[in-house]
Amino acid sequence: MLRTLSAPMQGGICAIQEDILRGRNVEHEGRPFSSTENLEATMRKGAWFNLFCLDICMAGKSGMEFAWELRSWDERAGVFFITTAATHI
Repeated sequence: MLRTLSAPMQGGICAIQEDILRGRNVEHEGRPFSSTENLEATMRKGAWFNLFCLDICMAGKSGMEFAWELRSWDERAGVFFITTAATHI
């Protein structure tokens, strides 16, 4: 089963991700997070995900910073980025 994570929930990203995976008949479980700090706390308690949707410009630690740390924990986890920041388009 694919365990997905979306942080944050801007612009209905969770719903879009859900539609794509359901349309491809991919068994999955998704969870939204509002910040990398909340995500890190959950992962320290043993939660595991294999696909991460991260906003490049999040409050606190950015999605890019978190992705670098994530790679040190699990280099096989999939990561894709979203952003509304014009500087990254």
